[in-house]
Amino acid sequence: MVYGRVVQRARLAHDIQCKMTVERKPSILIVDDNAIVLEVAQAALEAAGFEVSTRSRGEGAVAAILQQKPDLVLLDVSMPHTRGDTIASIVASAAPERKIILLLYSGLSHESLELKVRQTGAHGYIQKTDNIADLVSQVRQWLKSGGPPPKRHSFVKAH
Repeated sequence: MVYGRVVQRARLAHDIQCKMTVERKPSILIVDDNAIVLEVAQAALEAAGFEVSTRSRGEGAVAAILQQKPDLVLLDVSMPHTRGDTIASIVASAAPERKIILLLYSGLSHESLELKVRQTGAHGYIQKTDNIADLVSQVRQWLKSGGPPPKRHSFVKAH
């Protein structure tokens, strides 16, 4: 009888523990010198269920990426001092085995971004637009499949 109660309590404790276990949210690091872009993108991605951290400067971003090991990094290309494409190149060469998705995030033309992806270790790009839902959708697609959405807003380099 006592043994039965112990087993029952153990099962109840296990069930409670299982219900309290929360799935790990995918982590995203956004590196952009524009405070408005950071704030809007962070709010949208957090509302979509992602864990988001930000950096407003390129300096120190490589160390942050290698220490935090986010699942995905959005790198603004046109930052002063340390540009996003430079950060992508450094991270890709410093840690080629890491499974961090490096995406250039810029308002540059598709052609310019495609060229920068080929020149760096970035996996692809997401073009900045006013459609924040499109950003969330593309981030989800990249995280789900490791590749770009089927439309032309993202680009992946051929390996």
